[in-house]
Amino acid sequence: MSQNSIKIKKISKAMLLFVRVMTLVLVTLAVYFTVKNFSINYENGLFREFTAIFVSSMDALLIIAILAVVANLLKSIEKDYTPFNIGNVKKLKVLSVLLVAFEPIHLISMKVVQSIRPLILEGGVRVTSFTSFGGVFFAVGLVVFCIALIFEYGIELQKQSDETL
Repeated sequence: MSQNSIKIKKISKAMLLFVRVMTLVLVTLAVYFTVKNFSINYENGLFREFTAIFVSSMDALLIIAILAVVANLLKSIEKDYTPFNIGNVKKLKVLSVLLVAFEPIHLISMKVVQSIRPLILEGGVRVTSFTSFGGVFFAVGLVVFCIALIFEYGIELQKQSDETL
């Protein structure tokens, strides 16, 4: 095993630990803020309130899914002989789809929550919050898709190299 392979495996192992810790922190924070901010406006009705809670949790659920795919990819890179295999390409493509889908899902979920809970009062003043990531997740998703295509090309080169030897 070459020095570069050893470095890749060590970095993958460290990053896997980091991603798992981040996932745990995110899940803990999502549960904490859901419980802390849990209030039901009975004028809206229970179904609408629970729908608002579920929809507002979509961002956290999607990020947890992204982190799970990243963790799975890093585990695969750590365990396999080479990172250039079809399983890793599939994981990268799934990751790119999740990243590209994040921005529209976030925007739609924010609009749904605002339509279900039209008034949010802070000190008697109407407050509406709306955040956009400016397409960053979309751009990163496209970059990850390009990396998946590079990995596909790496698989071809790996096969050619193995056949030559």
